[in-house]
Amino acid sequence: PCGHAGMGAAASVAAVLDVPLMEFSHQRGHVRAALYSAGREDLVNGRFVSFHVSGGTTEILLLDNGKIDLIGSTLDLNAGQAIDRVGVMLGLGFPAGAALSELAEGAEVSKKPKICVNGLDCNFSGLENKAHDLFDAGVSPECIAAYTLEYVKLTLHKLAENVRARYPDVDMIFGGGVCSNRDIAQTLQRDFGAYFAAPEFSSDNAAGIALLAYDEFVKETPDAG
Repeated sequence: PCGHAGMGAAASVAAVLDVPLMEFSHQRGHVRAALYSAGREDLVNGRFVSFHVSGGTTEILLLDNGKIDLIGSTLDLNAGQAIDRVGVMLGLGFPAGAALSELAEGAEVSKKPKICVNGLDCNFSGLENKAHDLFDAGVSPECIAAYTLEYVKLTLHKLAENVRARYPDVDMIFGGGVCSNRDIAQTLQRDFGAYFAAPEFSSDNAAGIALLAYDEFVKETPDAG
């Protein structure tokens, strides 16, 4: 519904100003913003894999010369959705990502999480269930927060490992609010040479839509670029 509202507003403005109306998907905007932020605009028309990990989306996309294929995703909860649910359970505000990361600072994970990854698909409902079990067992909020983020990190790490096995020569670009976590970003950058969008270019795709419109404008009127 929010997409239709934005589309209606854009169509009205375009009609009033007598300018072209350019249509782009939500995901394409996020991908374009991530490429800009990561300094990899050379891949705009190239072949690469994009992870979008947030409260509303957990998807793995293969892009090849502008064509997008969904190659992997969560089969239940999104990563950020699971994080928010655990955070609310712990009494944190919504959205809970930043506060949960702060709560987890310095806390140790006593037992390695058992993640659920099958190829390029994953599940996060088990994380929510385990967090509730830990809470009911009296485990400290700090340790539950650390466990939650470790679960997400290990899941993304395994997915990236599987992407690398299937597409050995492609770059990986990560965006979305969950990827703003410093530990997650540093681990995947170290182990896979992955590129990450800055937080301000992860949480909103408006900058990406603007860049896509500019790309299209320059393509149609090269002298303007």
